[in-house]
Amino acid sequence: EEGQLVALLGTGKINPQSKIILTTRVYRDEWFESRSWRCQEYKMKLLNGDESLDLLSHHAFGSKTPREGFKELAVQVVQYSEGNPLALEVLGSSLSNKNTIRLWKSELNLLPYTAFDTEFDSGSKIGPKWTQDFDLSTR
Repeated sequence: EEGQLVALLGTGKINPQSKIILTTRVYRDEWFESRSWRCQEYKMKLLNGDESLDLLSHHAFGSKTPREGFKELAVQVVQYSEGNPLALEVLGSSLSNKNTIRLWKSELNLLPYTAFDTEFDSGSKIGPKWTQDFDLSTR
């Protein structure tokens, strides 16, 4: 809502050299119509399941595939991120120094859940809409 933008950006002047990146799944043209802000819209391409797993693995493990024993958790992180490349990079980088499954689970259980009320410890898949994107036996 517009109130959220005003709360985030304020009503005062913003330095013209500033670059502010807003991400949203619900974009409305009218958010920026009445503002004197110079805005540029960029529609991010979401990654499919395999691309997401590759990107996460690159940032978390430094390779194209998850480390042995981490595949199930990596898939759950991919499901959580819903193909958002920035989320995958940030999560992968933040998990890169966590070298045990226990540490991964501990970190992942701190993530806020909006669409799902599942713990990473439970063993169940997060985001049933993503399960068809993965054939774990082929990776």
